[in-house]
Amino acid sequence: MAASVRTRVEGEIFARITEGVATARPRLAGLLLVPDGERRSPFDVIKEPGRRATWSRFRQHGERVDLVDGFGDAARWVEGVAAAKVSAFAEQARVLSVGEMLDISEPRRTALLACVVAKARARVRDEFVVMLSKRMARHAKRAQEELADLEQRHKASTEQLLVSYKNVLTVLKEHSPDERASLSGQGSLDEALAVKRVREVVEGSGGFDAQLAEIEALSAYRGGNWTPLVERFFRPDRPTMFKLAQILTFVPTSRDRSVLDALEHAVANRHLTRDLIPDTPRAPAAAADDGDLVPPQVLDLSFASQQWRTTVYAKDQPGMLV
Repeated sequence: MAASVRTRVEGEIFARITEGVATARPRLAGLLLVPDGERRSPFDVIKEPGRRATWSRFRQHGERVDLVDGFGDAARWVEGVAAAKVSAFAEQARVLSVGEMLDISEPRRTALLACVVAKARARVRDEFVVMLSKRMARHAKRAQEELADLEQRHKASTEQLLVSYKNVLTVLKEHSPDERASLSGQGSLDEALAVKRVREVVEGSGGFDAQLAEIEALSAYRGGNWTPLVERFFRPDRPTMFKLAQILTFVPTSRDRSVLDALEHAVANRHLTRDLIPDTPRAPAAAADDGDLVPPQVLDLSFASQQWRTTVYAKDQPGMLV
């Protein structure tokens, strides 16, 4: 009795899935055909477990995505079917050969194929998420390691800058004119001499440009801020990251869409070659019903840490993002 009930329930599920894939049935049937010049059918390719999700295999994973996406939105085919059932049906199909699948009658065969494609579609996206997470974690770690190296290399620079500054203060103190010297005109001579000596001290320590560059480099990473260093490691991956952003479908886990708004803004401007973009993805200020200007909507980047916000905002151009 229990077996017959189970068979009837499964039959209803198979019929529901088959109805959902009506337009894709010919393509699903093609999974069981071996293309000319090939040794394996697409069915064999789709059901095999994915290889370890590493960045070097991005292209292979991309090919798998293109293959399973070519059938359509497989997630819709199995809507309303328990995830455990979809997984179970996909596992049943996974252990079968092409010949064994061809021996299965309809609508069961089509339903099993649909479940295999649906699970494969979800799996390749999961693999992409793993790749993305690991890659970004690696970039962050490399930036932190680079910061440690910079701090070690800049230790000597800091000591040299301190010596230079001490010498500058000493010169200024020695040539600081008193009130009587200022009244007699001697003060201006002392000031000129002090400036000359200060220049000599700075030039002897590498010059103004070199020392200013050292100070800029030291101040850029003060407080252990490694975020500016991520860019140099991220840049080669930029095209791939944007491709991933378009392959994956991101949904908010709450009513807060600030992260997705920032991502959409970045994707919308990915083709630009200029250094800065505005932090207003919406249309420019427009006139409201009462005639007053409504300011453009500014991106909410409060989800990022203060260090990240300092890094992504242009220092000398308010409202512009790097």
